[in-house]
Amino acid sequence: MSSEAAVEACRQLRELTADGYPVNWLARQTHTAPSTLYAIRAGQRQFIHWTVAEVIDDAYRTLHGTDPTTRGLTHGAIGTALLTAGRNGWTSTREEVTT
Repeated sequence: MSSEAAVEACRQLRELTADGYPVNWLARQTHTAPSTLYAIRAGQRQFIHWTVAEVIDDAYRTLHGTDPTTRGLTHGAIGTALLTAGRNGWTSTREEVTT
């Protein structure tokens, strides 16, 4: 467990949200509780277990920069994720996460 892993996972989840991937869908893909991913994305977890960091990193490497519609996501689900990202100022870049 490390604080660096928590910060990186937070950044990755925010970027995936800005790419149009909703947390609930990511939770199903990573077999992780949605509440866990929401807390990490919100910056509420100072430390996370390495296995959680690993599945988030795997999802990020697979999905980042790809079109969510090719994964079966509806335009409504994508729109909700994009709206969430926009309201919070999250972008799909390598900018540093501020919590």
